Amino acid sequence: MAATSGSSGYSMFPIVEKTYRVRITEDIERDLRFLGQSRIDALTSEFDMPLVKEKGNLKIYELSEKEFFTMKGTTTVSAPIGDVMSLLKMESTSKMRDVMGEIFGTLFLEGMVLYRAKETPNRLNEALSVNWMALQSSKPHLPHRDYVFLRYADVFEKQGDNGSVYGSNGSGLFIGASIWESIELDGTTPLPASNNVVRMRLRRCGIVVEETNHEDLLKISLYLSEAHPGRAAVSSLTKQWMTKMVGCVVEVGNIMVARALASQQILTKQQFVKDGICCHICIKAFTLLRRKHHCRVCGDVVCSKCSEMKSLKQGGLNKEVRICHSCRNNSSLSVRSSGSTSDSRAGKSVTGGNGSINGSLSKQSFSTYSMSSTDSEDTLQASVSSTAVAAYPIIHENSIHSAYSDSASSIEPPRMKTHPTGRTHLESNEMSGPSLTRHGSRGPTDMIILNSMNKGAIDAQNDMIMLNKGRMPNSASTDSYPDYTKYARPGPGLSEAEMAAMELALTVRQNSPFSYALSYSSRHEWPKAPIPANEAVRLKKVRELLLTDPGQQFQEMCEYAAAELGCQIASICFVGDKSGFLMSRVGVVKQELPRNVIFEAHTIMSEEPMIILDAGEDIRFVKNPMVTENMVRFYAGFPLVTSDGSVVGSFSVADPFARECLNGDKFFFLKNLAEVIIRGVEENTRNAGQQLRTQGPVSVAMPPPPADMNYADAHMTMQELLRTAYTTQAQVRMQVNPHTNK
Repeated sequence: MAATSGSSGYSMFPIVEKTYRVRITEDIERDLRFLGQSRIDALTSEFDMPLVKEKGNLKIYELSEKEFFTMKGTTTVSAPIGDVMSLLKMESTSKMRDVMGEIFGTLFLEGMVLYRAKETPNRLNEALSVNWMALQSSKPHLPHRDYVFLRYADVFEKQGDNGSVYGSNGSGLFIGASIWESIELDGTTPLPASNNVVRMRLRRCGIVVEETNHEDLLKISLYLSEAHPGRAAVSSLTKQWMTKMVGCVVEVGNIMVARALASQQILTKQQFVKDGICCHICIKAFTLLRRKHHCRVCGDVVCSKCSEMKSLKQGGLNKEVRICHSCRNNSSLSVRSSGSTSDSRAGKSVTGGNGSINGSLSKQSFSTYSMSSTDSEDTLQASVSSTAVAAYPIIHENSIHSAYSDSASSIEPPRMKTHPTGRTHLESNEMSGPSLTRHGSRGPTDMIILNSMNKGAIDAQNDMIMLNKGRMPNSASTDSYPDYTKYARPGPGLSEAEMAAMELALTVRQNSPFSYALSYSSRHEWPKAPIPANEAVRLKKVRELLLTDPGQQFQEMCEYAAAELGCQIASICFVGDKSGFLMSRVGVVKQELPRNVIFEAHTIMSEEPMIILDAGEDIRFVKNPMVTENMVRFYAGFPLVTSDGSVVGSFSVADPFARECLNGDKFFFLKNLAEVIIRGVEENTRNAGQQLRTQGPVSVAMPPPPADMNYADAHMTMQELLRTAYTTQAQVRMQVNPHTNK
């Protein structure tokens, strides 16, 4: 949906409205949604930031990392979370200009909504748009800053202190986030230098709104990060500019109060209370130095210290009026009471001025992986198909079924922050479990990665997939999904101390070493792709494998890994003679890339994972075009080793920003997924070979699967392996405080 500008005012950058056009396909929107969800997960995760300044209702924190400097401004507001999130939606260009102008004042120059995703009735808390904005520079002689960025917002329930991601231990408090993440899209090239702007990047930026244990207060935090590659820290000018920006978070509360006051009747002079001799708040007598004023809401007499000037918008006009502190505080309370007085933490509804957050949360089951019974497999597939068209994957969703009024704009019930559950999201009571199928039904030629006949053999071969050594749930029944919450608890195989030691031992804090020689050519500045000793045997094995993904299960794994690691790129790559074939990928357009460029050419030199925390510090990649063009700085590649020992490719995630470490739980998570992937590819290959031997190549089309193959069992088996891989990570993570990925 292309957003209408909706503004007839003066534009400082008319070239943007005339030339910027973005084309967002369903695939691009899906990738943007995953990026937004992963960034929300990263921004709402707890990490320590030292307090550097406190003034009134504003606290400013900062954190200096290897290549990033982050500042956070925090304030408290008495308002419903639904109203604040509705304010931050900014659906149109005119609303964006109004809201951003109110928050950032003169620091905000111009903005435009380039694209806005359609809302779905059951996901009204979510908002996705592509925006452009220009911000004032830190000094007049410097060019201004402009950004093309993804704005993604959502609301979910906080986790309890000891809550499992698979259980229903929500805290009863809600948290909303609106993240801003720079993206590059066709049709949004940087503006010419004559416009006096320079394209900058937003990373780890946005606004987080949290309910607190105090019933009437919200905690609002504005995050802003700035890169400083090659320098010890950001410049003092940049730091001053960032301080001004994050300090504007207090304006969010002022906006909420001003909007509540705008609904009040502004008194005229004839309606004022008769003059008094003292301020009705501080009871101090008026003098030549303590002047007398009137509050335009209550009409009583006040001094300047007990009142303030507020800008109110009434009838389309801005008015500067004086408001006493008593009326201001009462307006803050009226903001809270403008919706329902019920408390969401008591299992009731919290209603905002523009919508409501409903649902009996206290009575709602938040078991992430439980499926209500369906009459048949066809009913289940039809339900998945109907929801797959309406919305794309949800990283932290556990939907709650609630009715909403057609006469008012309602906001969907918030959900617990969970982890990726596949391309289709959890629905209402009719469908409360996940599905990893892109479409609701499979065609007759779709390949099944794993089927129930080979399930036992795969379990026996892959003990490492299940950390708790528990038995896989019985999936013989096709009318319900088993309960996977048992896998969130530590199993009897390893003690808590052993799992903590495992995480610390697997945490990677430096680039992986290498022992093979590097060779160069006169054509490139970076090394040529190394050749493994068993290259002929390896290539023969690659050609034997069936590298297809008709059911999109491998694509699901790439999206799952990218979201969990907070990376922009993920791929399953099989390395051939001259190029790497990307069977499934996220964040990469081409399906084949030259072998002498891809990192996977080095990953296949060993059966051990290759972790590159900063490619700019590795001699193998420092001159690689993927690094010099700022596409890849962090890379984690896990070799795909067949059952006969051939390294045929790599499962990897990558990001344009370097990191200080790769946590042990995420290392184990990726390693497990790589194992699941290569076993699935080998299973596909064996199934196809059996069909060809029994039926022969009668047609070009893929032969149908065996008649006795149970689709539901095969699908559930794939889900079990994928979830168990994540559970392994979750078990380790629950025992120690994980290190924050940078």
